Amino acid sequence: MAQPWMKCLGDHGIPVRTGPDGLLGIDATGTTKATNGRIRAETDPKVTAACGKLKPVLATELDEDKNPYWADDNDDYNRCLVAHCEPLVKKDGKWVPGPGWDDWPPDPDMELACQAKAFDGKRG
Repeated sequence: MAQPWMKCLGDHGIPVRTGPDGLLGIDATGTTKATNGRIRAETDPKVTAACGKLKPVLATELDEDKNPYWADDNDDYNRCLVAHCEPLVKKDGKWVPGPGWDDWPPDPDMELACQAKAFDGKRG
């Protein structure tokens, strides 16, 4: 869903990279507004005019600013991942990679199932 937007950003000078899965992503390694692709993608008027209509829109449930239960849903999501043996731990109130994270193979189907179960826009 984001690939047309990513291609447009790349075509308009935003640094993008191809990930191991073959998908484009914004290169956000720069430390300044001029070099960080994420900042430029959101603030460069020429880029937003050319590519803004292609930018994916999050479902309200997944939008931290629009879902009043986002923090609760995010906890539910991460608990679901842990229940499926994903190596995550909660540290200082935030979910972070735990031991074995680098060896964990991605499981997009499980992640989507946990996302659908957790981000329901309801508390609890």
